[in-house]
Amino acid sequence: MASSASHSIDWRLNICLMTLNVKNGVPLGGYIIFACPKCRMIRYVREGQKTAKCLKCGCQVKIHPDKILILARAKDAKEAVEMVKALKAKLRR
Repeated sequence: MASSASHSIDWRLNICLMTLNVKNGVPLGGYIIFACPKCRMIRYVREGQKTAKCLKCGCQVKIHPDKILILARAKDAKEAVEMVKALKAKLRR
């Protein structure tokens, strides 16, 4: 089992190395980790999703790089959950 520090480095490297499949200009297959533009709560959505409702403030968020702060990308839901947990923990410090 990898240590916490190496796990942290692993997902950062994965973000840098990840390539996206694109069909008609829409990225497919991965997840976006972003901060709500209104309350800054961190959450994730599937790539290609057009909108998401913030779970904290209820804001309807347009999932567009010009409209939201994209913090990271993940290849699957499990990795996205781990990234969200790590980012929230980092903010609490």
